[in-house]
Amino acid sequence: MTKNNNKRLTGIFLGLLGLLAIIKLLSPNPDSNIAKEFAALDTASIYQVNFHQAGENKKAIQLKRINDGWKIIFENRQGWAADDAIQEILKSLSSVHIDRLVGSDRNSWNELYVNDTLGTHVTVSNQNELVADWYIGSPSKGRSHYIRSNNEAKVYILQSEQLPALISKSFEDWHDKRLIKLDIHKINKIIFNYPADSSFTIIKIDSSWTMAYETINRFLIDNYLKNINNNKISSMAIDSSVTNSPDVTVEFFDADDQISKIQGWKGVEKWILTSSYQLPNYFSIAESTMQNEILLPSKNLKH
Repeated sequence: MTKNNNKRLTGIFLGLLGLLAIIKLLSPNPDSNIAKEFAALDTASIYQVNFHQAGENKKAIQLKRINDGWKIIFENRQGWAADDAIQEILKSLSSVHIDRLVGSDRNSWNELYVNDTLGTHVTVSNQNELVADWYIGSPSKGRSHYIRSNNEAKVYILQSEQLPALISKSFEDWHDKRLIKLDIHKINKIIFNYPADSSFTIIKIDSSWTMAYETINRFLIDNYLKNINNNKISSMAIDSSVTNSPDVTVEFFDADDQISKIQGWKGVEKWILTSSYQLPNYFSIAESTMQNEILLPSKNLKH
């Protein structure tokens, strides 16, 4: 009887050992080669994102939330960031996945380009604290990208291709190229300040636009506002030093409040432009683009 009990207990014990071995084999190891989530950030609370680009000087591109928009800051330049680019980076930060562990100590950092010099240093903050501090790098174009936390030695293969592409963007890539940003449905007055005596004002009363108390082509004004609000200019005049008064100014009003303004300086073949939305940035556009898309002659407005 005792022998049978011993055999039974031994069998149970061996069975439990086997079960534990199976569970261990099937259970994922935190550092195993199984894809997992590296980070999941609350993008609604993100206030600032910095990309310290690879190199000795570590020049930083900074994205900073300001009210309902985001500013892009790089060295002595700044401007509004493009909405679609901001949505892409926030989506990428909301869930960062890795494929597998490829380095377990500092000896792998140089080879995988995630040290202080070769890696891009990414920091993300809310208004109170740092919520992410990573190094991302790749030995060469077309190779895998790697990621590590600044407070850890382990290096992982980054699953995302989008995040490395975003953190390598330049100021121009991030910058919103729209000349102006308007809520066109609120505009009820536009003042066109042109040279000599060619200036004029148009006013919206109910759904009609008027000039000097005469009704003008409403559809032309509506199309003008729509087009100028979507107008993107890719050629920045980085070295522009405009000191004199503008040759033309277009002012947009909501009731009696000026909400935006475009200013233009005529050159030999091109115009230099800026706006209250784009300052302190200036753009360069061709004469034909200025005449066809920015300026609006009064003679074209009459029925």
